[in-house]
This record gives sequence, structure tokens and C-alpha cells, in this order.
Amino acid sequence: MQTNNIKQVHFSYVSHLIMLCVLVIACDDSESQETDLMSMIAGMEEISTAGSIDMQEGSSLAGNEQAGDSAGTEGFWSTKPPVLAGSEMEAGSVDMVSWIEGDLNHFDLRPPQNNDSMLPQGESLCAFQATPFVLEHPWAQSSNGFRDLEQGLTPFESNFFFESDDAYHLPTKAIRHMDLSKQSLAEQQFSHEDSAKDLPNIVLPSHVNNLPLFERARIWESPRCYQLSSFQTPSVEAELAGILLTEEEAYNMYQHLVRTTLWRELDQSPEHRNVIGIRGAYPGSLNWHYNAPNQYNDTIVLLWRDEQGIAHVKEYPVNTDTGVYDFGADNSSSLRANRHYPYINGWHRDYNALQIDLPSYPVRDDTNNNGHWDSDRNGWLEGNADGQDYNRLGTAHNIHAGNESGALEEILVNIASAGCQVIPGMENWLDFIGHAWTNLGDEVDYYLIDARDISPRFWQNCTEGAGSHHCPHMIQTFPYQHQGDTSLSQERWYNDYNCSDADESGPEIVYVTNLPRSGRIQVQVTTTDDSIDPDIYLLEGDDRRACHSRDHRLVETWLPPGRYAIIIDTWVDANQNEKSGQYTLEVNWSPDP
Repeated sequence: MQTNNIKQVHFSYVSHLIMLCVLVIACDDSESQETDLMSMIAGMEEISTAGSIDMQEGSSLAGNEQAGDSAGTEGFWSTKPPVLAGSEMEAGSVDMVSWIEGDLNHFDLRPPQNNDSMLPQGESLCAFQATPFVLEHPWAQSSNGFRDLEQGLTPFESNFFFESDDAYHLPTKAIRHMDLSKQSLAEQQFSHEDSAKDLPNIVLPSHVNNLPLFERARIWESPRCYQLSSFQTPSVEAELAGILLTEEEAYNMYQHLVRTTLWRELDQSPEHRNVIGIRGAYPGSLNWHYNAPNQYNDTIVLLWRDEQGIAHVKEYPVNTDTGVYDFGADNSSSLRANRHYPYINGWHRDYNALQIDLPSYPVRDDTNNNGHWDSDRNGWLEGNADGQDYNRLGTAHNIHAGNESGALEEILVNIASAGCQVIPGMENWLDFIGHAWTNLGDEVDYYLIDARDISPRFWQNCTEGAGSHHCPHMIQTFPYQHQGDTSLSQERWYNDYNCSDADESGPEIVYVTNLPRSGRIQVQVTTTDDSIDPDIYLLEGDDRRACHSRDHRLVETWLPPGRYAIIIDTWVDANQNEKSGQYTLEVNWSPDP
């Protein structure tokens, strides 16, 4: 569906039906149920007045993400959100926008200040060991850190990294799980019935599998090793791979991660549950591992404080992307990272799970079913004109169980997820839901972070006003205005971007913001000297491969919630003359209602 308007079904007929469909078909029901539901709705009375979709969180009816234990589809009500790039905007549209005046505190965002909190120093150094997954991106062993491929590639390396169709190919024989025969139910060492009695007030899935409880989900008996690395340079900790943290220190570390990256505070009310997903990093690590698709190689963390104020931290493997499976057109998608999602103690199909508490929200459709985002800074397959991934609305990306047996490092996600956050194995699910569940309907906060986009402030405080990649200017009030001078900058990280072939090898100045809602953003740069030529790059992460929009003077576009970087970079002409100098940056934002 390409239109932004859909007919609204009369509330008195479908309000309860909509809730029922969320509970019944939520991530992994069959297509027959979907067809029956559509037939029921088609027979109901509709009002003819068209209603526009609320692009903030999708107040219109939107489809249910279907994945999980069996084949399914997603979102028969879903639609693509508008992309208001400069060439697509109507003349005069700027005057029709109502730009806000205020700061992000009104949206419960609080940009970090110096000495707000510090990264825990830990007890001592340790040797971190991650699960040896059988699938690994071929570039994962080519570097010393997860940020060093952002710059410094030779032309040959750059062409391979960005364009090669073979950048992610592994021999089939490496995927040993594909040849494993399933044990019979009689041979399984674990069954759903054996543990159901331990959680009498929670409805459990009827899964039978033998995947053991993940080590980092167990009760803490001593400090644990964490691979926190460093944003700037390899350190002694990087050589030994880790640092020991107590459970209290681990809790504070994750709180510090959310505060510095998303500008949000964890709710530390007694017994309130917070969940953090980290895409592209193994449990216990914050190092980007290049996120090879179709595996449970991401991290999900459950945190809370009890009535005595004691911190609790439990970490599990998870997938935060879709599995590699053809769910049909518009039926598999991944949550967008670097934002907060509200969840509740609710349902997934016929059992209790953490249920997303939004009717719809922007997602990335996995059009070609390859289990990752095409053109997503990843050096994998770039997609094609006929099957390129795209942005749209999605629904019902719940946190639920995956019915998996075997060795964690060999299990493939496949049909288990069309976009839900899936925790593999019944032992892991029992432990997770048994500690995450409080009461039906209770709120849970979910923060999904891309490991590539962790704020440099996570590792060290910095001096506000530097405008560097390590210490960018924070845009926290709108309208925002800043006087800058690229000739005074020492930053020269990016010479080009994936949205332009312009030579931007001159100095740059960096800004960052967190948008709590979808809406339209306007970025404008002006100069008083025509010989000065700063260009605007709006990025979905501080990465030259993450360009969303680019223009010489004005960028105006619709953006979903998330963390964004704005770079004012200096154009260099054919004679290698850098057009650096003074400029004025103005940023406006109009959140959707």
C-alpha cells in the first residue's frame, strides 16, 4: 500500500477485535488466520472518511509482525511512511510546517553532562571469550576494533567493502547445524512440562528443546568479564579483552550506556523492568562483531532493582533482526535501533511474553529476505533495484521464545523470527520471562542500541563545544543555531560519503541529536562569503556509510525516532582548494502529533 491514507474502521465494531488479533496472530500465526481476520473486517461497517496515519507511532491500524515457531507473515495493514527528501517536497511546504520551540527535556530526554556518571572501572582485567558462532562476516577478523573501517581504506578495499556481491559468502559446509538431525522428543533432556510448575502464574509456550541456560543468565556468584573496549585507541584492556565488573557495576554500566547514547534515564523504581537490546554485539561485549545474519548473536539484557535497591542483571543471546526466510511481500522487518520502545507484560500468540505497546512504528522491511538491512554500512550484499529493503510501518515485534535445540553457535534463526526479538531455548525463556514478568499489563522499557552507534561519551567525558567525532555538539533545543568555523577544526575523518561522490576531504564539524518522535527535520547552513563551501550530511550514525540525506545548503526530510549525526563537511575543488571557513547552522524539528 503506497498511500498515506486508509479507511478507519468504526471503533465500536473492531476495538476488541484489534486487541484479539494482536494476541492471536502477533508474530507467528498462519496465513489462514490472517485471511479469516481480513474477511471478518471486510464484512464490517466502515465509515467513508479517510484518516491519515500518525507517522510518530502509527495511530492507524497496522499489521502484526508474524514470525517465531512456524511460518507466518506480517502486517496486512502496513504501509510505507513518506520520505520527504528535498526533490520530493512541494514548493512552499516549509511554510506549512509548525516547528517547535523548546528542549528535549519535555520528551523525557536529558543529554548527558560532564561528570553525570562515569564508566565503572571494574575490579581487574580479564580475558573475555565470546560464543564462537559458525557464521562470521569476512571482515570481522580484518581489523583491531569495530570503528577502524570507517576511514583509511584503499580504493581497492573500499570497492570491495561497499560493492562486492561476494562480501558475505560462506561455504555451506560451515553451517553444521543444517546437517544436524533433530533428537526425538523421548531423547530430549528438557521438556516444557518439567518446568511449567516453576512459573504457575505465567502461561508458557508448549516448546520442547534441549538448549541449555546461557551462562550469563545464571545467578551471579562472582564478578564477570566484560569487553567494553575503547572508542579512541586500543588499550591494555583491549589487549586482554576484558574487565571484571560486579553485578552492581554491570547495572551502572548499562545505565551509563543508555544515558550517554539515548539521553534517557532507566526507571529505577523497585521491581520495574528495563530491557536493553544490543544489535551486533555478543552478550558481555560492546564490540561490534559485524552482525552476521540469521543467528542468535545479539544481546538482550534484563535489569531491575528489587525492594531493597539491590541491582539485578541477566544477559541472554537473542536475534534483533529478521531470520533468513521468505515470509512473503511486506511480511518481515527489523526494528530500528537507537531508540526506546514501550512494552508491557502481555501476550505472544497463546502464551505470556513481553508485548510491544504501540499499534505501529517505523521499521526496515527485509524485502529480499537475506536477514539484514541492505546498504546498512555493513559491507554485505547491497540488494538490487527489484528487491531493495525499504522503510515502512510494522507492528507486534514482541519479545518471545524460540523453540531451538542444539549448540547456540550453530543454530540458525530462519523462520523463528520475521522481526520479533527472539530468545532461543526453553531454559533461557523460562529464566527470562520468570524474572521479567511482574503482572499482566505492567510496563517494561526496551532500549535497542546498535553497537556501532554507542556514544563516545560512554567511554569518557569530553568538553562540550569541541564539535569532534569524540565530542560532538549536542542538539538538545529547537530551534537550534550555532556559529561554526570549519577552518578551525582538526577533524578529517571522512573524505567521502555513500550518498555523494563530492570530495569532502576538508575539515568537518560534528553534531548529534536524539529524536524521541517521528517528524520532519530541517537543517540549513548559510555563509557570508561565497568562497566558503560547507556541505550538510545527515547520517543515521556517525559513519560515512550511514548517509540519509545530503545537500549544499538545505536538508529537509521526515525521520523516524532515533539517534542522528549531522556533519558540516568542507568541499575541496579540483585544484585541491579547501573551501573552509565560518558558517551558521540552523536546525528545526516538527514532531508528528
